[in-house]
Amino acid sequence: MEKITVFLILSFWSALGLCQSRLIEGEVLDSLSRRPLPGVTLNYGQLSTKTDGRGKFSFESKAGMKQIIFNHIGYQTITRDISEDNSVILLSRSELELEEIVVSTGYQTFDKSTSTGSYVSVSGEQIANLPQEDFLSRMDGFSSGLLLNRPANGNEQNNMFTVRGLSTLGGVSMSRPLIVLDGFPYEGDLNAINPNDIENISILKDASASAIWGVRAGNGVVVVTTKAGSRRSKLKVEVNTLTTLTEQPRIKSVPRISSSDYIELEKFLYENGRYTTFLNNTTNRPAITPVVELLYQHGQGNITDNDLETELGRLEQVDIYDQLTDHVYRNMVKQQTSANISWGGDIASNYFSLG
Repeated sequence: MEKITVFLILSFWSALGLCQSRLIEGEVLDSLSRRPLPGVTLNYGQLSTKTDGRGKFSFESKAGMKQIIFNHIGYQTITRDISEDNSVILLSRSELELEEIVVSTGYQTFDKSTSTGSYVSVSGEQIANLPQEDFLSRMDGFSSGLLLNRPANGNEQNNMFTVRGLSTLGGVSMSRPLIVLDGFPYEGDLNAINPNDIENISILKDASASAIWGVRAGNGVVVVTTKAGSRRSKLKVEVNTLTTLTEQPRIKSVPRISSSDYIELEKFLYENGRYTTFLNNTTNRPAITPVVELLYQHGQGNITDNDLETELGRLEQVDIYDQLTDHVYRNMVKQQTSANISWGGDIASNYFSLG
């Protein structure tokens, strides 16, 4: 009797599960052309499938599944309930608006889509959102082939700034691209260009720039357009503040010799005559370390053995890295503030920048 009861219960649950699962079939069509869409992804629960070459799909729904998500490249994603009639699914194309890009050659401006040349356009908003202080550093990374290598000493004469490699005419002396500022070639210090005054930057990289600027465009052209007031515009005030915090260098993380080991090294060099020439120079003797000076004074009989050991023991406790951290290096705080004022009337417009 018990076996019959268990068998009936299992049969009941199996029948109940079969009642809760059902086959979902349908096809996916383009909403305009009514053509089948192959490869449409269907996500239902934790599972997924795709439509076949005729846009048809079929799957078995399980208990707990409520929705189907239809997703296809170039079409809007839609969600349908499993309980609905999903025999025919219509997908609408997604509308993508491309941002209009305006390129300036220094003589004219035009839509990038109307040109066959190689250009890169950088807006003033992109430049303003970068944390670097000068305009040249803010350009780094905006264009493929743009190489910026600035020396640590800040010497502008040694700047390596190229857009399309080195010129075959003039070599390294003509390695820098032509900078055009508001329609005129610019030969001054690039750090003098205030990045907060830039409206947009156009980088001309191919031979079409040579038709405009001649041989000087062999290394590319960087066209910089600064902000200007517009006629009949209202008074506009812009204030930009850039604060840069730089932590002091962690020099203690660099492996180094200890003070006691360095003193032992100088003892070894002194005993082997490394500093004899320096110490015998009475006219213009070079600077020597305190350890060598103590060893020399001890050799001349000016200090006793006890005094020598006392002073050397004191120097062993000195860590130059602690002194550099406490008295030389510190956290750096740099702040840059710029204010722009512009307005215009029926006859003229004005633009002023303070920074």
